[in-house]
Amino acid sequence: MGKFENNKLEYKKEILTIINDYVQYEHCETYIYCANENRRCYLNLMFRADGEFISMDDIDLQHCGTKNKLEDQLVFLKKLKSVLHKLRDDYLASDEPLPSELKIDYNRCEDTLVVNKCYDVLSQDRDILIPEKRCQHWFNQVENKEVANF
Repeated sequence: MGKFENNKLEYKKEILTIINDYVQYEHCETYIYCANENRRCYLNLMFRADGEFISMDDIDLQHCGTKNKLEDQLVFLKKLKSVLHKLRDDYLASDEPLPSELKIDYNRCEDTLVVNKCYDVLSQDRDILIPEKRCQHWFNQVENKEVANF
């Protein structure tokens, strides 16, 4: 395994450490959506804890050194985004193409991490929605899949 592959494993570990440090729910699954388009990075998260889906706006985080829930969320997102920016920079410095989209599913109970990548330039296709809409579409698919499994 080359240096670049080792770095990707380190980024996965760093992402998991951040989630485990900040997310209070012991039995949860974390869904992270990241899009890199036109030199911009879009990031959003959703959690499933005790069978319930929780958006980033409603998540209770471990105390991040602030007394404000919104500030805690921003600290958490900034830490995750900094890892994703470093990963993007490593992709750009390597021969490997940069994914335009990452869908990350981390299950804390099973200690599994699944990363799905897309390499299409999605924003140039008029039929494909902006990253925020694609993210919401994926989150809806995850929620509907979970409801169908019960």
